[in-house]
Amino acid sequence: MSIITGPPTVRRFLIRIALVVSALAISACFSACACTDNKPAIPPDKLTIAYNAPPFTVLADIAQAQGYFRLEGLEVTPVFYSSGKAALDEVLEGKADLAIAAETPIMFAIMKGRRYR
Repeated sequence: MSIITGPPTVRRFLIRIALVVSALAISACFSACACTDNKPAIPPDKLTIAYNAPPFTVLADIAQAQGYFRLEGLEVTPVFYSSGKAALDEVLEGKADLAIAAETPIMFAIMKGRRYR
């Protein structure tokens, strides 16, 4: 038993509609695959990140190694420190833009009245 019932002209019409819809869907897929993300050529923003030892910094290390910062228009300069507290102090003194630190140094900095964002 056929799903499409009725006179042959109706069947041909439905088949043609299905072919047109399929062709449009396929062309939409190909055009979506051909699109590229053309960002304007602007100089990257410079950013200094104060790091400490892994495991806290592993995601930033991977992003730097894989070039993810560069893809987002950032030129990152990593500066390594012996602890998260030392990295956080660099941000609080204005020597670095970002720091990777655990909660403890941040908590003690807040308790001492130091403000940061």
